[in-house]
Amino acid sequence: MNGRINPWLAALTILLSFTMLTGFDERNPIGFLILATIVGSFAFVIVVLICREIVCWYWKINLHLAKQDQIIGLLKAIKTQLAAANQSVASADAATTQETLAAANQSVASADATTTQETGSALGFCPCGAKIQEKRIDCPRCGAKYR
Repeated sequence: MNGRINPWLAALTILLSFTMLTGFDERNPIGFLILATIVGSFAFVIVVLICREIVCWYWKINLHLAKQDQIIGLLKAIKTQLAAANQSVASADAATTQETLAAANQSVASADATTTQETGSALGFCPCGAKIQEKRIDCPRCGAKYR
C-alpha cells in the first residue's frame, strides 16, 4: 500500500482497540454499541457492494463501460491515422499547389504575351493574385519586385 496509512483503517483500529479495552458485556453497553456499529457498518457496506454488482450485471453497465473503453481506444487510433494522413496530404498538396501556380503563371505569361502583341500593353499576375501593369516594378498587394 505504498507506505501510506489509510485513515479509515486507522479509525477502525482505534475503535476496535477501544472496544476491546472497555469490553462488551452487559455491564458496559458503550463497548457493545461501538462493536455493533462497526459490524453493522461493515455488513451494510458489503450489502451495498453486492447490490451494486447485481445492478451493474443486470443493466450490463460493466459491459457498456468496457465497450466504451474499446471505442475510445479505436477513436484515438483513428485520430492518429488521420493526423498522419493529413500531414502527408498537406505536404503533397503544397507540392501540387506550387506546380499549379507555376503552370498558371506560365499560362498567364503566354496569355500576356498574346495580349501584349494584340493590345500593346502587358498585364501580368503576381503569385498573390494581384494584377501587375507593364510599367510597375513591384506588386501593389504584396510588394514583390519585378523586372
